[in-house]
Amino acid sequence: TSDGCTNGTVKNFDYTGNEETFSAPCSGKYKLEVWGAQGGYARYSSYIGGYGGYSKGEIELTSGEILYINVGGKGGSTTNNIGATGGYNGGGSGGKSYNSSYKGGQGGGGATHIATHTGLLSTLENNKSSVLIVAGGGSGGIYYESTRYSGNSGGGYISGYTEYYPSSATQTSGYAFGTADTSETSYSHAGAGGGWYGGLNAIPSKISGGGSGYIGNDRLSEAYMYGYNVETPVEGWVSNYLVSKKTFLKIGENKKYASFNDADIGIDENSTVELDVTSDADVSEESILSSNKNITLDLNGFTLNFTQPLYNY
Repeated sequence: TSDGCTNGTVKNFDYTGNEETFSAPCSGKYKLEVWGAQGGYARYSSYIGGYGGYSKGEIELTSGEILYINVGGKGGSTTNNIGATGGYNGGGSGGKSYNSSYKGGQGGGGATHIATHTGLLSTLENNKSSVLIVAGGGSGGIYYESTRYSGNSGGGYISGYTEYYPSSATQTSGYAFGTADTSETSYSHAGAGGGWYGGLNAIPSKISGGGSGYIGNDRLSEAYMYGYNVETPVEGWVSNYLVSKKTFLKIGENKKYASFNDADIGIDENSTVELDVTSDADVSEESILSSNKNITLDLNGFTLNFTQPLYNY
């Protein structure tokens, strides 16, 4: 961010457990960067909580405009069979162990978000347009009988999750908007990570999901999201995934996409939709539109430059 009208000045906001505010000292372009909180550590430090995600974007602010900042809290860690608490701003709490010899579930990390309206992320479900940017929190680690894992990461269009259970959060689904799943009381579930949508719990002895990030506000430019070991719609698992924010496709007024693959994921099977192009764009990744969906593409006078094929199967 820019402060005092001096170009390049940085204003940092650390975790306090409360909402903080920033008033733009002058009109101009500001850079926003947010990091989600890490999940709680399991019994030994080698079973770490999932990493929080990272989101970045630039925005034009007018002098005196106020931004509301909620920095996510790290998920709690427990040394007994009682589940740890979830981190501030939507992190899920861990579950209690039925066996006192084993540790309770660790807490999920909270999301970090910046908005033009006051409130925790979960309170803005009916005012999503006020949310500028979100970085998802990671889920807690797990130490359950012989099962011991580090948590899943937050961030990205799709958060980190366990392959054994659909616990991820996306841009449109998860446990709830701004809130992660809180574990059952009878198992050592790890708490899920908070995010744009919070992660879900896995089955007993599996890892809960992280929370998703968000960079879809139309006021943002030069934006992307990062998640450690998050899944991409095309290439599967990668260690470092940066997602371009520029959207050039939409369905209706509320669903906007930065790639054909993202759009295809958001369209139900056997449905009929019109996919509208909203700007000129370079399509530099191999893309798929499923043949079991009736999709009409309207260019609306814009030009798409394909350097990789678009398949329909």
